[in-house]
Amino acid sequence: MQGSLDGPKRWLGDQIEQGTTGVVGEYDDNIKRNGIFIPTGEDPPLHSVVTFTINLLEVMTVLHGQGTVIQVINKQQAQEYDTVPGVCLEITNFAEEDKQLLEEYVSKKKLK
Repeated sequence: MQGSLDGPKRWLGDQIEQGTTGVVGEYDDNIKRNGIFIPTGEDPPLHSVVTFTINLLEVMTVLHGQGTVIQVINKQQAQEYDTVPGVCLEITNFAEEDKQLLEEYVSKKKLK
């Protein structure tokens, strides 16, 4: 999977916990362009490789991926920008079957 040159947009991480709108929005804004914002209290080093999961609770599925840190938003920056701390990742490894499950999930959510 090739990464996006533009990288992922910053995303307000609390949306993903409030329902499926966050998952659909994150998919539309970032994942389909090979990026994702992960809210975290830790600051992994820039350009480090990290693993991530996406929990689709409605269908009881956990998706797994791996990405390279391209931006870190620490606690101070998060306060300045009125957002949450986290990391922007360029997705470098996302299993094809997980990607397909996520695409199907998002398509069904958009029909509702």
